[in-house]
Amino acid sequence: MKKYILSTAGILLLAVTTIASSEGPAHIQEVIVSATRIEQSLQDIPIAVHAVSGEEIEAFGISDGLDLFNRVPGIATHGLGKHQPAYGIRGVVSTQEGASSDTSVAFYQDGVFISRFVGMSGNFFDLSQVEVLKGPQGTMFGKNAAGGAIQLITNAPTEELEGHLRAEFGDYNHQKYEMVLSGPLSDSLSGRVGVRYRKRDGFTEEITSGDDIDFKEELVIRGALKYSGENLDINVRAEHAEDDDGWEARAIVGPELFSGFPFLPPTGPDQDVRKVRTTFANQGGYEREIDMFTLQIDYAISDSLSLTSITAHREVDMHVLTDLFVSNMPRLFQLSDDVSKQLTQEFRLVGNPSSSLNWQAGIFVANEEVERGGNIYVARLPSPGPFDDFAKNETNSLGIYGSLTADVTDKGSLIFGLRYSRDEKEESIDNGFVAPELNNEWSKVTWDLSYFHSLNEDVSVYTKYAQGYKPGGFNDEAGSVDEWVSFDEEFVQSYELGLKSYWLDRSIQLNGSIFFMVYEDIQFESFINQTLDQAIANVGEMQSQGVEAELLWAATNNLGFNVSIAYNDAEITEFEPNPALEGNQFYNTPELSYVLGITYDLPLNNGSEFRMMASFRHKDKVFSDLQNNLYPYRVGEEMDVVDLNANWSSPEKQWQVAAWVRNLTDQESWAQIVPDLGAFDRRNGSATFSAPRTFGLDFTYNF
Repeated sequence: MKKYILSTAGILLLAVTTIASSEGPAHIQEVIVSATRIEQSLQDIPIAVHAVSGEEIEAFGISDGLDLFNRVPGIATHGLGKHQPAYGIRGVVSTQEGASSDTSVAFYQDGVFISRFVGMSGNFFDLSQVEVLKGPQGTMFGKNAAGGAIQLITNAPTEELEGHLRAEFGDYNHQKYEMVLSGPLSDSLSGRVGVRYRKRDGFTEEITSGDDIDFKEELVIRGALKYSGENLDINVRAEHAEDDDGWEARAIVGPELFSGFPFLPPTGPDQDVRKVRTTFANQGGYEREIDMFTLQIDYAISDSLSLTSITAHREVDMHVLTDLFVSNMPRLFQLSDDVSKQLTQEFRLVGNPSSSLNWQAGIFVANEEVERGGNIYVARLPSPGPFDDFAKNETNSLGIYGSLTADVTDKGSLIFGLRYSRDEKEESIDNGFVAPELNNEWSKVTWDLSYFHSLNEDVSVYTKYAQGYKPGGFNDEAGSVDEWVSFDEEFVQSYELGLKSYWLDRSIQLNGSIFFMVYEDIQFESFINQTLDQAIANVGEMQSQGVEAELLWAATNNLGFNVSIAYNDAEITEFEPNPALEGNQFYNTPELSYVLGITYDLPLNNGSEFRMMASFRHKDKVFSDLQNNLYPYRVGEEMDVVDLNANWSSPEKQWQVAAWVRNLTDQESWAQIVPDLGAFDRRNGSATFSAPRTFGLDFTYNF
């Protein structure tokens, strides 16, 4: 299958794009993004952005951040399910999820920063677009991001009455029900409300009981109000989400497990990934609740000056009970809670004093309180368990940022951005020993500089230098007072050359970038002295360089192709604990990844339309830790996945019926690789698995 598709790709560059089916020459539809916090054409900004439309999200079943990262080249995910997701862009990743830890990739929903790992997988429901911004971001956003940013943009209330009802059914007892209603409430007020319920049985069977262990069930309720005045817009948004999932099916990957725990059996690459053994199958899992409220006020002070205020409150409550290694031998059971409350406030001024000069400046403040506790119950350990850990952290963040864009020639613009970040953290722990309260402060001034030059009305080039920063934190899983210390901040420097272009009367859009990044003072987590205690330390440097490109081709009014590709060479250049690892590939960073696809629209005589969409996606193997090729079990297999979608729409698109198949060839691959946290001298890791082949039908009524 792979060879067939790749040979065909020379003629048909596969992926998904929306092609208008009107008469006349075929053109690429312009993509509007808010990557600069101002709506602009994707072709007019010096930022590498991968935009995923709401149609693509629905057609290929992108339901959360983990699904998204499997579809966008150049980005990757690791961790274990919703309670430990961690995202990486261009090799800049996070390995820790402690109470005081920050993420290297910033996650936003409608301009609101989402801080906690457990709340970052997101609910991809009723979205107009998702934008993946690659490289350091901070001089136009509230929170600084060392590796990149992801923006979820929900659909806004409309001035006309509209909505839809949707029901979806598939194998594994997959069921999804949606309702969205939007429209005017008065001349100046409109509203939108949406509800989605989704469930399915598990993909993995517990051998002894026959029960599924990785079932999923979720509910999302979202509402929005929009007031539109002459100079004033007010948007109020609220969301409630609940998840009640079974365990993520796992396997230990490695020829031998942690040498301190020889009673845990190794499992090889030939194991049946859909069958596991545990006596805890119908108990435990993941329970999560998310509540979010946002108030956004946009006020036009004058024709050339506007003010935006975004106030947000977010609470996340996560409860986990799981078998860490899912084996028929004595096990490690993890019971944990992660509760967080986040309050953020951002003010932003945007000025356009002349046609050749514009600027924006903002201030961002955030308060976050996190309580994170866990017990790890160890069976047949020589010393008695359980081990109890509890951490309580409060973080206060301040960001002052701004950017200035000036037209220095009739075809060239210079963009300069400056940011000051300060993070104050205070934490206490109860890990079975008396520990003093710790507090610390990290601050950094970062900046970026870009030059954007239009060669003609269709072709532009840019160059960019940017800095990224991630604050330090505390070792809140310390096993003794000596280990109860803080670690320092990370720092990223990025150099980039880019192209934004149209060709052949705008029937082809070609964008690309070449980048080089230096990732310094990497925060790395590892086990200590063959115990369950963990520590985070700044251990070295990584250099990441590569090429990214995205091509859209509107071949005809009814036929469109796309290819997105990323090549990333991420290499360890300094590693203080073990210099022998220098030169190795950085973990969880595929060298080559790409997505190919095709869309074909077939108008029918009665006015209805048939649309066919196909997607082929590939990711190279990744390593679960830093030793690379020592043991093949520690390699995340390369992924080659084919997804298909066929959609029939009635005239005026009132009724729609879609049939879909995901992972057509039923490839088994490890979806998430957890680095061997004892990477200084260990040989193992833990892995979860991608979904098997699934299929289903989708029925939609639009009004």
